[in-house]
Amino acid sequence: MTRPNKPYYPLRDVKNLLRCNHFEFTDDALESGHNDFEWGGSEMTQALLRLNDRLHKLDPEKNHYYKTKPHRFYPNTMMDYYKIRNGHEGNRIYTHLCVYAGGSGKLIISSFKELQI
Repeated sequence: MTRPNKPYYPLRDVKNLLRCNHFEFTDDALESGHNDFEWGGSEMTQALLRLNDRLHKLDPEKNHYYKTKPHRFYPNTMMDYYKIRNGHEGNRIYTHLCVYAGGSGKLIISSFKELQI
């Protein structure tokens, strides 16, 4: 069930999965993170650990959570979207993620790229 104005996946759980190394970046996310920011997985992970779950539209300069939508390809899976205007190293970041519903419970970061304002 989606919670209004809150991410589907509680951010404390997302950050726990990051800290426990129970996550993976898709190839597309790694490629765009490298191309847009010249970052590897470690820098991208540090940026994700700084996310907040406050609604972006209320204060776009400080808040990160943007929306939740059903995953396009995986049934019964939701995607949380974040927009960060002043993120890690001052970069503008657009990212979305989900927790794999196929039993592993692994966090999947599907997109990590420069936010186009």
